Amino acid sequence: MAASPAPPGPDPLAELVSRSKARGACDSRGVPIGFPTPWAFTLAVPAREKHCAPSLRALGFQAVTAGGVWFVSRGGPGGARGPRDAEGVEASACHVAGNYPGAGFEEQWRLEGVLVEESLEALGRLGSPVQASLAVQVTACAAFERKRRAGQRGSLAPEDDSGRALLAGDGDARELEEQVDRQARAQKAGEVTPAVERAAGLRAFRLVPRRVELLEGGPAWPGGPRKYEWVRKAGSSRWGPPRRALPYSVPGGGGEGGLLARPHLVRDALAVYAVLVTAVLLAALACMARKAAPPWAGLRL
Repeated sequence: MAASPAPPGPDPLAELVSRSKARGACDSRGVPIGFPTPWAFTLAVPAREKHCAPSLRALGFQAVTAGGVWFVSRGGPGGARGPRDAEGVEASACHVAGNYPGAGFEEQWRLEGVLVEESLEALGRLGSPVQASLAVQVTACAAFERKRRAGQRGSLAPEDDSGRALLAGDGDARELEEQVDRQARAQKAGEVTPAVERAAGLRAFRLVPRRVELLEGGPAWPGGPRKYEWVRKAGSSRWGPPRRALPYSVPGGGGEGGLLARPHLVRDALAVYAVLVTAVLLAALACMARKAAPPWAGLRL
């Protein structure tokens, strides 16, 4: 097995691009190269409704720049169950690369930050416009939904519990295939523009991280895995230096169920104890002043 890589550089996003480029997943600009090397991540955002699990989606990197991680999505970044307005929404992402243990490397990249909506045209200026095949599929799905709404009442159109359209039998499947063929021809004719993509619900977003974590290697690696963390303050573009962290660490040192793992409980217990002791002392002093027995004198333990 290959030795662990050298310590990472000062900028986590540049480090992600550098390592991904070396593996053929992107170019030096942070733009994905595409087939045959997938370059994707999972994104978690809060659910639209309270008391629901966070929305988790698998998305492709559209680009990684100093400004963050760019990606596209039909509708909001959380899909049907996520928030409609993504601007400023807190989000987490995870990218996993490698092959345990055959590839000689393992990496888990974890990012936390906020989402910013961008224009589809901005992707073109980055040199990473929406992939043609994705645009065909998205516009075909939008055309399918428009035709269904025009031909059926909403109550008759099959949907799941979040309102997403379902394909009801072979007829719907054939209709979708026809729409894909139509949109593919439109794509070749140059008719699927960013305006058409936007009308179909395609949107561009950027995750602006304020904390990035890299876990490289695994338990079987020489010396075990290595974990690094970068943090930057809100509103700042400058990253703090990477800090090496204990690979398997939790607040309080583990102590599952113990008070040391819950310092707020220790603090609250001490506060209650201090109040009780103060009350007992005040009562004793008052009894001494009146030369009376304290109220607990007759109690038997």
